Amino acid sequence: MNKLFEQGYLGTYVLKNRYILAPMTRVSSEADGTPNERVQRYYERYAKGGFAVVITEGVYPDTKYSQAYEFQGGLATEKHATHWKPIVESVQSHGALMIAQLMHGGAQTQGNYYTNVTVAPSPFTPPSDKAEIYGGSGPYPEAKELTLHEIEEVKQGFVQSAKYAKKAGFDGVELHGANGLVERKKHPSSFLN
Repeated sequence: MNKLFEQGYLGTYVLKNRYILAPMTRVSSEADGTPNERVQRYYERYAKGGFAVVITEGVYPDTKYSQAYEFQGGLATEKHATHWKPIVESVQSHGALMIAQLMHGGAQTQGNYYTNVTVAPSPFTPPSDKAEIYGGSGPYPEAKELTLHEIEEVKQGFVQSAKYAKKAGFDGVELHGANGLVERKKHPSSFLN
Protein backbone atom coordinates (compact mmCIF):
# COMPACT_ATOMS: atom_id res chain seq x y z
CA MET A 1 0.00 0.00 0.00
CA ASN A 2 2.88 2.40 0.70
CA LYS A 3 3.92 2.23 -2.96
CA LEU A 4 0.84 4.31 -3.81
CA PHE A 5 2.41 7.24 -1.98
CA GLU A 6 5.83 6.87 -3.63
CA GLN A 7 6.92 8.96 -6.58
CA GLY A 8 5.97 7.60 -9.95
CA TYR A 9 6.87 8.45 -13.52
CA LEU A 10 4.84 9.15 -16.62
CA GLY A 11 7.20 9.67 -19.52
CA THR A 12 9.46 12.50 -18.43
CA TYR A 13 7.08 13.65 -15.69
CA VAL A 14 7.86 12.87 -12.06
CA LEU A 15 4.62 12.21 -10.19
CA LYS A 16 4.25 13.11 -6.51
CA ASN A 17 2.48 9.77 -5.95
CA ARG A 18 0.84 7.01 -7.97
CA TYR A 19 -2.76 8.13 -7.63
CA ILE A 20 -4.30 8.65 -11.05
CA LEU A 21 -7.93 9.61 -11.55
CA ALA A 22 -9.39 7.26 -14.14
CA PRO A 23 -11.66 8.77 -16.80
CA MET A 24 -15.30 8.60 -15.72
CA THR A 25 -18.22 9.82 -17.81
CA ARG A 26 -19.58 12.99 -16.22
CA VAL A 27 -21.98 14.48 -18.82
CA SER A 28 -21.78 17.80 -16.93
CA SER A 29 -20.76 20.18 -19.74
CA GLU A 30 -23.02 22.50 -21.71
CA ALA A 31 -25.16 21.01 -24.49
CA ASP A 32 -22.57 21.98 -27.13
CA GLY A 33 -19.76 20.29 -25.17
CA THR A 34 -18.31 23.43 -23.61
CA PRO A 35 -16.95 22.62 -20.14
CA ASN A 36 -18.22 24.84 -17.33
CA GLU A 37 -17.68 25.66 -13.63
CA ARG A 38 -19.26 22.38 -12.55
CA VAL A 39 -16.67 20.49 -14.61
CA GLN A 40 -13.90 22.62 -13.11
CA ARG A 41 -15.05 21.97 -9.52
CA TYR A 42 -15.20 18.23 -10.19
CA TYR A 43 -11.66 17.87 -11.56
CA GLU A 44 -10.10 20.40 -9.19
CA ARG A 45 -11.48 18.46 -6.21
CA TYR A 46 -9.35 15.43 -7.15
CA ALA A 47 -6.22 17.53 -7.67
CA LYS A 48 -6.79 19.27 -4.31
CA GLY A 49 -7.26 15.88 -2.71
CA GLY A 50 -3.77 14.82 -3.76
CA PHE A 51 -4.12 12.92 -7.03
CA ALA A 52 -0.96 13.16 -9.14
CA VAL A 53 -2.74 12.79 -12.47
CA VAL A 54 -6.29 13.68 -13.47
CA ILE A 55 -7.66 12.17 -16.70
CA THR A 56 -10.82 13.71 -18.13
CA GLU A 57 -13.88 11.78 -19.09
CA GLY A 58 -13.84 10.81 -22.75
CA VAL A 59 -14.13 14.13 -24.60
CA TYR A 60 -15.23 14.10 -28.20
CA PRO A 61 -12.78 15.25 -30.90
CA ASP A 62 -15.01 16.55 -33.73
CA THR A 63 -18.39 18.16 -34.35
CA LYS A 64 -19.56 15.59 -36.87
CA TYR A 65 -20.27 12.17 -35.35
CA SER A 66 -17.99 11.71 -32.33
CA GLN A 67 -20.12 13.01 -29.43
CA ALA A 68 -21.42 9.94 -27.57
CA TYR A 69 -23.68 11.48 -24.88
CA GLU A 70 -25.69 14.63 -24.34
CA PHE A 71 -23.74 17.13 -22.22
CA GLN A 72 -20.45 15.28 -22.84
CA GLY A 73 -17.42 17.53 -22.86
CA GLY A 74 -15.82 18.28 -26.20
CA LEU A 75 -12.38 19.28 -27.37
CA ALA A 76 -13.47 19.85 -30.95
CA THR A 77 -13.55 23.63 -31.27
CA GLU A 78 -11.60 26.71 -30.33
CA LYS A 79 -14.38 27.53 -27.84
CA HIS A 80 -13.96 24.16 -26.14
CA ALA A 81 -10.19 24.64 -25.87
CA THR A 82 -10.63 28.14 -24.44
CA HIS A 83 -12.99 26.86 -21.72
CA TRP A 84 -10.76 23.89 -20.85
CA LYS A 85 -7.77 26.19 -20.23
CA PRO A 86 -8.83 27.51 -16.77
CA ILE A 87 -9.87 23.99 -15.74
CA VAL A 88 -6.47 22.61 -16.68
CA GLU A 89 -4.74 25.49 -14.88
CA SER A 90 -6.76 24.91 -11.71
CA VAL A 91 -5.82 21.20 -11.66
CA GLN A 92 -2.16 21.98 -12.33
CA SER A 93 -2.13 24.64 -9.60
CA HIS A 94 -2.52 21.79 -7.09
CA GLY A 95 0.50 19.92 -8.46
CA ALA A 96 -1.36 17.42 -10.65
CA LEU A 97 -0.98 16.66 -14.33
CA MET A 98 -4.09 16.82 -16.50
CA ILE A 99 -4.66 14.51 -19.44
CA ALA A 100 -7.49 14.70 -21.95
CA GLN A 101 -9.01 11.39 -22.96
CA LEU A 102 -10.17 11.68 -26.58
CA MET A 103 -13.11 9.46 -27.49
CA HIS A 104 -15.31 8.84 -30.53
CA GLY A 105 -18.75 7.46 -29.69
CA GLY A 106 -19.00 5.32 -32.82
CA ALA A 107 -21.98 2.99 -33.08
CA GLN A 108 -22.69 3.42 -29.35
CA THR A 109 -23.53 7.11 -29.64
CA GLN A 110 -26.76 7.90 -27.86
CA GLY A 111 -26.87 11.69 -27.76
CA ASN A 112 -25.17 14.09 -30.15
CA TYR A 113 -25.71 17.86 -30.26
CA TYR A 114 -24.66 17.97 -33.93
CA THR A 115 -26.44 15.00 -35.56
CA ASN A 116 -28.80 12.07 -35.02
CA VAL A 117 -26.68 9.78 -37.21
CA THR A 118 -24.39 7.15 -35.69
CA VAL A 119 -21.41 5.76 -37.59
CA ALA A 120 -19.04 2.80 -37.61
CA PRO A 121 -16.47 1.28 -40.00
CA SER A 122 -19.27 -0.98 -41.30
CA PRO A 123 -23.05 -1.14 -40.75
CA PHE A 124 -23.52 -2.34 -37.19
CA THR A 125 -26.20 -2.31 -34.52
CA PRO A 126 -24.91 -2.55 -30.94
CA PRO A 127 -26.52 -5.57 -29.25
CA SER A 128 -27.64 -3.80 -26.07
CA ASP A 129 -29.96 -0.89 -25.28
CA LYS A 130 -28.81 2.66 -24.64
CA ALA A 131 -27.83 3.52 -21.05
CA GLU A 132 -30.56 5.50 -19.31
CA ILE A 133 -28.06 6.88 -16.79
CA TYR A 134 -26.54 8.86 -19.70
CA GLY A 135 -29.85 10.03 -21.14
CA GLY A 136 -30.46 7.21 -23.60
CA SER A 137 -33.37 4.82 -23.95
CA GLY A 138 -34.32 1.98 -26.22
CA PRO A 139 -32.23 0.10 -28.75
CA TYR A 140 -29.36 1.62 -30.69
CA PRO A 141 -30.02 2.26 -34.38
CA GLU A 142 -27.90 0.64 -37.06
CA ALA A 143 -24.78 2.76 -37.52
CA LYS A 144 -24.06 4.17 -40.97
CA GLU A 145 -20.95 2.80 -42.66
CA LEU A 146 -18.16 5.35 -42.89
CA THR A 147 -16.53 5.94 -46.25
CA LEU A 148 -12.73 5.89 -46.46
CA HIS A 149 -12.84 9.70 -46.73
CA GLU A 150 -14.95 9.92 -43.55
CA ILE A 151 -12.56 7.57 -41.73
CA GLU A 152 -9.76 9.97 -42.68
CA GLU A 153 -11.88 12.85 -41.29
CA VAL A 154 -12.25 10.94 -37.99
CA LYS A 155 -8.48 10.53 -37.80
CA GLN A 156 -7.92 14.21 -38.54
CA GLY A 157 -10.47 15.08 -35.83
CA PHE A 158 -8.28 13.28 -33.28
CA VAL A 159 -5.21 15.16 -34.57
CA GLN A 160 -6.97 18.55 -34.33
CA SER A 161 -8.33 17.69 -30.88
CA ALA A 162 -4.82 16.86 -29.66
CA LYS A 163 -3.71 20.28 -30.92
CA TYR A 164 -6.57 21.92 -29.01
CA ALA A 165 -5.51 19.95 -25.91
CA LYS A 166 -2.00 21.33 -26.23
CA LYS A 167 -3.39 24.86 -26.68
CA ALA A 168 -5.53 24.43 -23.54
CA GLY A 169 -2.43 23.39 -21.58
CA PHE A 170 -3.14 19.69 -21.06
CA ASP A 171 -0.06 17.65 -20.16
CA GLY A 172 -1.02 14.89 -22.57
CA VAL A 173 -3.80 13.01 -24.32
CA GLU A 174 -5.08 9.47 -23.99
CA LEU A 175 -6.95 7.77 -26.83
CA HIS A 176 -10.08 5.85 -25.88
CA GLY A 177 -10.65 3.03 -28.35
CA ALA A 178 -13.58 0.89 -27.28
CA ASN A 179 -16.92 2.30 -28.45
CA GLY A 180 -18.73 0.36 -31.14
CA LEU A 181 -16.23 -2.49 -31.37
CA VAL A 182 -17.50 -6.01 -31.87
CA GLU A 183 -15.90 -9.43 -31.87
CA ARG A 184 -13.80 -10.00 -34.98
CA LYS A 185 -15.17 -13.51 -35.56
CA LYS A 186 -18.72 -12.19 -35.78
CA HIS A 187 -18.17 -9.03 -37.77
CA PRO A 188 -14.75 -9.06 -39.48
CA SER A 189 -15.65 -6.09 -41.71
CA SER A 190 -16.02 -3.81 -38.68
CA PHE A 191 -12.28 -3.69 -38.09
CA LEU A 192 -9.86 -1.57 -40.08
CA ASN A 193 -6.69 -3.25 -41.36
